[in-house]
Amino acid sequence: MANFQPDVVQIPGSVTDARLDRTKAHNMCSILVGTLTAVLCGCDSYVEAADFMESQVDWLSQFVDMRNGAPSHDTISRVFRLLNPVELSKAFQDCLELLQVKLTGKVIAIDVKCLRGSQDRETGQSAIYTVMRRQ
Repeated sequence: MANFQPDVVQIPGSVTDARLDRTKAHNMCSILVGTLTAVLCGCDSYVEAADFMESQVDWLSQFVDMRNGAPSHDTISRVFRLLNPVELSKAFQDCLELLQVKLTGKVIAIDVKCLRGSQDRETGQSAIYTVMRRQ
């Protein structure tokens, strides 16, 4: 993530923040970038995202304002309930487009394949995946 430039991580800050001013201990950009990072790292709930951000607050501080620490899961949930989905989608698309321009020629393409028949439901064995670099 060291290739992230400030202009990339500031785009989510353009999403309208419908919270009351007195309830804004964490800025919108910090919440959205932190939550997106948490999801990309495998978190799938607000509680997991808050725990992730708490554990990575120093690292996240390199990219977004985390001076008030990590937001709670309640704060993250409230922000996402108030978001305009069209604005969020547009901001996410803008981030991806800017990253595509910045990373042109610097990305290694990989291909993930699931090995057929490798899952065993009776023993709880999950499927086996292989990761291959594409030329």
